[in-house]
Amino acid sequence: MFKLFSNYNERQIKRLRKIVKKINQINYSQLSDEEIQQQTKSFMEQFQNGKTLNDILPEAFALVKEASKRVLLKTHYDVQLMGGIVLHEGKVSEMKTGEGKTLVGTLSAYLNALGGNSIHIVTVNEYLARRDYEELSPLFSYLGITSSYIHSEMSYDEKKEAYKASIIFGTNNEFGFDYLRDNMVRSYEDKVQGSLDFAIIDEVDSILIDESRTPLVISGPSSETSDLLLNTDALVKMMKKGVHFEVDEETQQVYLTEEGITKTEQFFHIDNLYAPDKSRLTHFLNQSLKANVIMKKDKDYIISNGEVHIIDEFTGRLSKGRRFSNNLHQAIEVKEKVKMQEETTTKATITYQNYFRLYKKISGMTGTAETEKEELKQVYKMNTIVIPTNRPIMRKDNDDLIFPTKQEKIESIAKKVLELHAKGQPVLVGTTTIQESEEMSHAFSKVNIPHVVLNAKNHEKEADIISNAGQRESVTIATNMAGRGTDIKLGEGVQELGGLFVLGTSKNENRRVDNQLRGRSGRQGDPGESQFFVSLEDELMIRFGADKAKAMMERFNLYEEGGISSSILTKLFANAQKQLEGSNYEVRKRLLKYDDILSLQRKLIYQERTNLLQKKEVKETLLDLIEKSINNTINSIITDANVPEEWDFNHIHQSLQSLLNQEVEMPDSNQIDTKEELVDFYKNISMNRFNEVENSVPSDVLNDISRNIMVGALDKLWERHLDQLDDIRQGIHLYAYSQTDPFREYQIRAKEAFDNMLIQFSYDVAATFYGIKITFEENN
Repeated sequence: MFKLFSNYNERQIKRLRKIVKKINQINYSQLSDEEIQQQTKSFMEQFQNGKTLNDILPEAFALVKEASKRVLLKTHYDVQLMGGIVLHEGKVSEMKTGEGKTLVGTLSAYLNALGGNSIHIVTVNEYLARRDYEELSPLFSYLGITSSYIHSEMSYDEKKEAYKASIIFGTNNEFGFDYLRDNMVRSYEDKVQGSLDFAIIDEVDSILIDESRTPLVISGPSSETSDLLLNTDALVKMMKKGVHFEVDEETQQVYLTEEGITKTEQFFHIDNLYAPDKSRLTHFLNQSLKANVIMKKDKDYIISNGEVHIIDEFTGRLSKGRRFSNNLHQAIEVKEKVKMQEETTTKATITYQNYFRLYKKISGMTGTAETEKEELKQVYKMNTIVIPTNRPIMRKDNDDLIFPTKQEKIESIAKKVLELHAKGQPVLVGTTTIQESEEMSHAFSKVNIPHVVLNAKNHEKEADIISNAGQRESVTIATNMAGRGTDIKLGEGVQELGGLFVLGTSKNENRRVDNQLRGRSGRQGDPGESQFFVSLEDELMIRFGADKAKAMMERFNLYEEGGISSSILTKLFANAQKQLEGSNYEVRKRLLKYDDILSLQRKLIYQERTNLLQKKEVKETLLDLIEKSINNTINSIITDANVPEEWDFNHIHQSLQSLLNQEVEMPDSNQIDTKEELVDFYKNISMNRFNEVENSVPSDVLNDISRNIMVGALDKLWERHLDQLDDIRQGIHLYAYSQTDPFREYQIRAKEAFDNMLIQFSYDVAATFYGIKITFEENN
């Protein structure tokens, strides 16, 4: 498999070099500033006259290259031109740290903007989005292309204006939330985002893989109480692992034992915990178990100002404005005895997987995508191309140092850092959690090593801390974020000392994250060194093979002061990571299968909603829904009975009188021979009522009222539907015990719920229209 990829990559690089040769043969250095801008207009005309963007690419890239020299005082290397072509082709460009990925994005962004597309340049945080916009907007402006930057503090008017630009910088969070908010507006003109043409995603592996399991959610207050959580939390705190519950370390799931089920039933005085009417109890119990057993303070979340804040497990940054879904956030609040926020109901939600698949074209850049190339291909239809470095990598990556205990590891790290600091070599110490970074800080303080700590608790200082991390005698402790997206530049005299030394204090769940940490050192041919210090008490090894490693160390008498370096044990760690990577990929695949069902339903609802907002006249849509509501009401009562003599006319009449909100004469059953005639009878009554309203209210007013009724009913039902699907998902795993495929069962029940929602939609619209009193005063 690797050989096949290697051959494919070599062929692609060969092809790219030919295009780069064409670009470099084009020289625009003689053009004036005005002529450069005129050239942009010429490219746009060529595109409108039938040329493709591929036809224009060599000239367009050459123009950006020249403009960059003049405006940014930076020139595009050949490898950057190659990366730009890859992005234009909708692929992933893997480029090592320090290869100038920011400059790479300018090429494909400019080229695609020539075609009138809206280009979204997506980054992982607002600092990077603002930095890249401020650096690159003068270049785009010089070329005659508009650009802007969106962020969470903008007013509605500012954001609407920002989206009018050709090239827009922002975070994955902000683009995703804007999409959801656009599908909640009551007027089509209030939408801000526009078409989803082309997304260039920086740190594409972080956004499309690491964060893919965390959905974006817009919530609103719910009337339901969550007092139950207080009780389930109290119960869980009385339970013991191995007695009342077991933990699957690989999947991080908690399961009640028979004793645990019995204890729960006794606690709540019920006979059967898994009875259908106890689904809410089991849901809250599961969330309390997860909050108390799986979720760890300073690893998964922090407490700040009396509130629970999520820590992104892959970046180490706080996830601003996001809450764990399905009541898990509240369960943690109860566990930590902080104020429990009001329970919410989901108004809109989408995962990054399904948001970015809405774009006509996506591409991405990262320093480490090769290990995830299969997933990027399968889920996003993006091939990965590994771009060669501009200069050879001079960094020395040492084998792992392995210790029997965590304490021995910490002491050895402090000793190693003290030794490096004494000679002036800068050190970046990468940790996996806040707790670990604080433990290392304590160990360094004990031996008087001056250092700074970068974690989610002081993330606002990130840029300053990282900018100094390559200076002489600098010691920086950082969680996974490690200044990702920010280059660590070496200070004066540091090259001679061996460059930046990167020291990892634990292996991450994913080899890619380890590689990202290593990649902080050795940029653009700089010298550097990296090494991981790991112990058999690290979380990864406890979950995947500490016993095997311990036995091996004892068998070969591998215990040594200062740790040992063993290729066999290093391989064991790598296998543990591969196992977890495979497990996480399977989880993401499984979740995507479920989410794709919701995605299809969301597309249908959002399309219907957009149609309602776009239509000038909605009268025909309203009348069609009223007719459907009459049809559906009659069909729900006339089921198996095929002849009028068997119909329950009283039931039908009462139901439709209630729907139309008026008392009418009952039809003569002797004169109704078919269901169609019965529908027509009540349809005529509904039309008479409609005509009365239509004749008393100006058409534009009635049109607005009708539109608001339909959009309002759709929104309310969609919210309820999201909660219903969530309830179905929460209990679906129980079907596995009855030899039923849970996913197939979810498909069936999700479709039933969706069909029922559409039936209810027509009924709610009709009942609301005929249930309100519409009056019109000329002066109002």
